[in-house]
Amino acid sequence: MNTLKQTPLLGLLSADISPNILLIFGEEEGTVIRILSNIGYQVSEISRRRESITIRATKKTVDFLIVMGGYGSSSITSAIHELVYLGARRFVMAGTCGGSSHHELGKVFLIKRATVNQVGGAGGLGFYRKVKPGEEFFPSPELLKTARALNLEPATSPLISSDAFYGFGGDLNADKQLIYKSPPTYDGLPTPGFICFKTLYESGEPFLLDMETAFFYGICDAWNQVEGIAIRAVSNHIPFDPDDPIPEEEKALAVSLLKSIELMELLLAVDRGE
Repeated sequence: MNTLKQTPLLGLLSADISPNILLIFGEEEGTVIRILSNIGYQVSEISRRRESITIRATKKTVDFLIVMGGYGSSSITSAIHELVYLGARRFVMAGTCGGSSHHELGKVFLIKRATVNQVGGAGGLGFYRKVKPGEEFFPSPELLKTARALNLEPATSPLISSDAFYGFGGDLNADKQLIYKSPPTYDGLPTPGFICFKTLYESGEPFLLDMETAFFYGICDAWNQVEGIAIRAVSNHIPFDPDDPIPEEEKALAVSLLKSIELMELLLAVDRGE
């Protein structure tokens, strides 16, 4: 790969890279841009390729790159691969997650522990490192130190990342019993994903679920001098309950994005020696 040419997936050059990059995967592009505009940021498009868009956000002396992409391990590992190749070393990831009913919708967390769902396997991360069952991944200690100024509540349990939007979850019936409501299987039995989720749900322990964070932490940890940290907000409860309030997707994305941008601004201030 020649750094004088655009990368195949993101369409970026090494000259496009900023010292700190904000990652947003699996979220609505228009909502992200509207939130940025509402807090005074100017946005310019750098590249648009397949499922990804890269924009530059600027406000006064603040200037950084935002890379948006699709769901799951393939999107996050492919993007970070190209960004690290071009010289990027520090990443903040904003976005939403699902959670058990223990968690208030819209609640924002600093994710201090994340693990890959054992049912689906390591996905794209497995091409870069071996992943042991139940292995936990963590944010960069340096970024975690800087993020303390945000006074964010850390999630008390590991966030579980699954490489599938459906398959790990279920629905509640009128009696609030967990049921399998996905497409029928050939043998008529619930899927491995549902069985594993049922065990988690019936444990009564709080949980958070998404599709990227553990893969993100795992790949950052696999490479030298690559730092990453994730800030997630709860957009919906899992399993789905018809009596639940409407999912707070835009509200959750906004609070996560605002805190992530606050961290980006802190990192830039540190880089300037302030």
